[in-house]
Amino acid sequence: MQTRTARRLALAITSLMVLTPIGAAAATPSQGYSFLEMDYIDYDNVDGFGFEGSVEIGPNAYLNGGYEELEDTSPFANTTLETLYLGGGVAFGIAPTTDLHFGAAFVDQQLGNFDDSGFQVDAGIRARLSDVIELYGDARHRDFGDFDEDMLGAGIRLHLTPVFHLSAGVEDADNYDGYRIGARFSF
Repeated sequence: MQTRTARRLALAITSLMVLTPIGAAAATPSQGYSFLEMDYIDYDNVDGFGFEGSVEIGPNAYLNGGYEELEDTSPFANTTLETLYLGGGVAFGIAPTTDLHFGAAFVDQQLGNFDDSGFQVDAGIRARLSDVIELYGDARHRDFGDFDEDMLGAGIRLHLTPVFHLSAGVEDADNYDGYRIGARFSF
């Protein structure tokens, strides 16, 4: 089990190392990648909250992490799904107000007595339509060895001030679909 986890972590780090020079050679991103965010999440029969943080470590690279705690809301269920991830990525501008970003992370997930770790890779796009409106889309793949999961998401972020933003998005995955609403503080 530990050897498999070490291999996955090595693969995630290697992926990030390969992507970093690509991002460094590309145009500087137009969006900021240093923030703290809190979301309310509702997926099918589970809901709860999530925290995410990211910090830029160069003009095109960032480190990020997050935690989600979701409770099963179906009758007679008393199950909590906890997910923790730590990773990083690269971002680069493809137009004056549009960025592409790519990332990799180590993921630990616990559901009742089930506890497994693995890795995720993700890619996304962020586009500022105006000073206030940003649209985003993401694709993510998580691999836990015994099972894997693919997710697509899209949403809108409203930049109420240069540092405070509200967001709403939808997600569709192999085993669930739902929405999230949140608030972000950028720095």
